[in-house]
Parts: sequence; C-alpha cells; structure tokens
Amino acid sequence: MGRLLPGHGGLMDRLDGILPSAVAAWIVLTLLP
Repeated sequence: MGRLLPGHGGLMDRLDGILPSAVAAWIVLTLLP
C-alpha cells in the first residue's frame, strides 16, 4: 500500500491519521447543540 502515495507514508498510514480525527470531530459536532 505504501507505493500508492509515495512520500505520504502509504495509504493506510494516511487513513490511520484521518479516521481517528474524523470520528472525534463527528462526535463533537453531534454532541454540540
């Protein structure tokens, strides 16, 4: 998978960085009135 996005640490590394942040942001936005 690392060959798909050279210089970005691979596709899975990119997703591993985005998903936790996206989930946290979704939870915060959902809980806010």
